[in-house]
Amino acid sequence: IIPDKEAEGVLAITTVPVKIKQAPHSALADQLVAFLLSDKVEAIMAKSEAAHIPVNEDVDGPEAFGDQVKNVKWMEYDKAAVVERMKTMSRAVDLWVSEQQ
Repeated sequence: IIPDKEAEGVLAITTVPVKIKQAPHSALADQLVAFLLSDKVEAIMAKSEAAHIPVNEDVDGPEAFGDQVKNVKWMEYDKAAVVERMKTMSRAVDLWVSEQQ
């Protein structure tokens, strides 16, 4: 059962590969991102316990969701505000780590 199909919608917490600017192995990073977004890996992740919802609509979603995943109403939220909040959290984590050393 996917909650709030008719109301606010379902909050999607995304996991994405991130390429670091000026990384020493830029070409390998590109290959990793392409691999992670490949149909093969998306299918594996959808069938895993993590039950990831594929980006590619041609790849079947998690079995537990059945066809419902194609009809999910995704919750709208301010993605820019989330990014800014994550930056604040990152600085707090960096401070904590430096204090532990």
